[in-house]
Parts: sequence; structure tokens; C-alpha cells
Amino acid sequence: MMHPATPRDQSTVSLTASGTTGNVAIGGSATTTQGVLQTVQIIVTSAATTNGLSGGTAASVAYLRFGTSSAIEAAAPSGATPGGLPILPGSIQTFTIPASYYTHVAAITPATGGALLFFTQAYGP
Repeated sequence: MMHPATPRDQSTVSLTASGTTGNVAIGGSATTTQGVLQTVQIIVTSAATTNGLSGGTAASVAYLRFGTSSAIEAAAPSGATPGGLPILPGSIQTFTIPASYYTHVAAITPATGGALLFFTQAYGP
């Protein structure tokens, strides 16, 4: 039986993605009252609009890349040139990453688009 991820208290950070790569430190820590975690889950929520409100401008696909420092940059794929993980507007995706390894996440959208992303650290199966 699959159990959902349990969000970590006060671990959500946000990033407004645009045609220029931006990044943010992933919130939370890799330690719980039960000890050090081997992996953590990152719940990525993409608002359907660029400001997260109904009636706002429709958001674009965002491309993510996890990294180990604030120097991390994301890239959109172009033909045979690879890019980051696509996150569709209005979607929620969960990734399991090594605890205490990836510290930042970067995002970018196509040149004319924008996206509002939320990253929540969680733990679970």
C-alpha cells in the first residue's frame, strides 16, 4: 500500500520562473525526531496562473533542475538538446532525492512565459 508524503512543517519555498533561469534553496532539513533521513521527497506545485489567482495570466510549462549550490541553472529543452524536468501548469509532482545532497532547485520557462512554483520538503515511503 502506498502512503502519501508527509509535508515538513514550514518547509515550503516559492519561485517565480520566467525566461531567465532562477533558483531557490530547498526549505526544511534532513533530520526528524526519528533521526537523519536517507532521502526526502520534494512536492512541486505549479499554479495554473502566473500569480496563483483565478483570472490571472495562464502559466507556462516550467523546467526544473536540482543542484548542490545557488549556482544551479535550469534550461528548457530544444530539439535534441536536453533540458530540465517539465512541470505543467496546475500540476503537482513529487520527487525523491538524496537527503542533504541537493540543496537548491532552478526553474525556467519559455522566453515569453511565466510560472509560480512551490517546493515543499516531505518525508514518507
